[in-house]
Amino acid sequence: MKEYRLFKKIIAVLCLCLLLTSCADTTTVLHPGDTTTDPQSVLSMPYCKKDSMNPFLSTGKENRILWPLLFLSLFETDNEFKPQPLMVDTYEITPTSISMTLRSELRTPEGTELSIADVLYSFRLAQQSPQYASSLSVFAEAKIGSTANVLVFTLNKPNVNACSLLTFPVVQYGTADTEASVPIGAGPYSLSKLNDGYCMIANPYYFDGQPQSGQINLLDAGDESAQ
Repeated sequence: MKEYRLFKKIIAVLCLCLLLTSCADTTTVLHPGDTTTDPQSVLSMPYCKKDSMNPFLSTGKENRILWPLLFLSLFETDNEFKPQPLMVDTYEITPTSISMTLRSELRTPEGTELSIADVLYSFRLAQQSPQYASSLSVFAEAKIGSTANVLVFTLNKPNVNACSLLTFPVVQYGTADTEASVPIGAGPYSLSKLNDGYCMIANPYYFDGQPQSGQINLLDAGDESAQ
């Protein structure tokens, strides 16, 4: 089941790529019957080399659709646009706050566990990001709760969609300070340099099942030779 959910996430991103650029013509597409992880399998997907790989400073669509493969968020929305916990283990909602604890198995490719400090760091960056600032304006603050393992988001006023707004990427503290930064997350893949561009390498510590492809090469959407 975990592999199937991850498979659907990769297919969704690949479908978006097909809509955005003809670079996706070079993509090797997974098929529903392919359920066995193959670390030697290599896919190709488009990205924009001129745009930032920092999710808080990126401006284009090509790179933005890669974020679900690189980073986790506190919640994600399902096919009915209802919030489902992703990084969150337990949570409690009041009219003006959301208190939560995080899963214990959220790790970067280096094996480092993501913490509340990483969430707070990412939240502050997202508040200043053109992509996330508007949706996060409903929150007054985020802070550690009564115990060190509790994270509390306080709302400016009641909002029934509050959990659905907590979908910003969570990155490791200190890895997303500049436009040139290559942030580290705990998603199914991580960014790695490949020649003068990037590829995505499977995260061996991904909590929701191993990716089916061990590597995804990123092809510059503006490079005609790659099409």
